Amino acid sequence: MKGSSKQKVDFSTLTFDQVIKQLKIIHLALLGGTVINIMLLGYLIGLDQLNFRITHPAILSVAMVVVISLCYIGHILFKKSTNSLHSTASLQEKLISYQQAKILNFALVEGPMLICAIIGFINKDFTLLALALFTSLYFYSLKPSKEEMLTTLPLSGNDKVFFRWRNDVERA
Repeated sequence: MKGSSKQKVDFSTLTFDQVIKQLKIIHLALLGGTVINIMLLGYLIGLDQLNFRITHPAILSVAMVVVISLCYIGHILFKKSTNSLHSTASLQEKLISYQQAKILNFALVEGPMLICAIIGFINKDFTLLALALFTSLYFYSLKPSKEEMLTTLPLSGNDKVFFRWRNDVERA
């Protein structure tokens, strides 16, 4: 079909910069969407109606265990998937696996953060909102960077030279 507006994505030419840019956009979109959702819920329900009471200890304990365990599981799965890459794998395979692992990590942290915020607003409970706030701070700390990618991925000597050369060319 000539003149088709659909473009195929060629993963064989995926670069460090493209992966970092895509991950930063995804990270910002997830964090921004959650913040907008929390602000919208706060406006609709009314922040002035929040009670400064402590949730039933059992509910708070379960919520904390779920949030902490999902954050930990996300971290472990990220480390496991990046450590399972062999240094003999192609650079493209490493970049795609890194991107997939990072997105999974984002999802496992963002889910409980959003659920705590929603339940906190529905129950008008400040403690669950505080837990969502602390989880959002942790989510922000997961922001992708080139330095993290360089230290996390098992890059061969040629890959590291290419990565550093690309950075030197960009700075010039």
